Amino acid sequence: METAVKKQYMLNYFDTLRMLQKKQKALEGEATSAKITDAERAEAAAAFLDLASKISGFKDAHEALMQKFTSVGVEPPGEALVTKTQQLEDQLGAAIATQNEHSALLKSVTSLVSEWASISPETVGRVAAGAPAHGGGQQGDLAPAAKISHLAFIGEA
Repeated sequence: METAVKKQYMLNYFDTLRMLQKKQKALEGEATSAKITDAERAEAAAAFLDLASKISGFKDAHEALMQKFTSVGVEPPGEALVTKTQQLEDQLGAAIATQNEHSALLKSVTSLVSEWASISPETVGRVAAGAPAHGGGQQGDLAPAAKISHLAFIGEA
């Protein structure tokens, strides 16, 4: 990647990772709070653990993306990648700010990880045009999911 583009990408990745970790810390606080019911604590604990898994997947997608674009002979993605990662970060930030349902938040994180992981040298052109890297869906696929309880989401309701 070009130096300026790589710096911006890294800042986008870092900001998104910090946002996810901040939300995870808030869920940990809920899971250990004596001010809420055991059922609410259990739901927060399950969401905390699920988000930990999603964060791990996000880190893996980042590492895979770096491998794709740092290989010898691969053209760097340039501004298209930075623009797309910034859009994904902004959409996830909006979801984190507005979602009270853990399942909707986890769907948003899953969408971000899936989209991030699908960016490749072959898909950069579609990304530059504003289309999802995976070729399906609509721009804005990170829209909130239907409101369902987190325990129903993991099959324990």
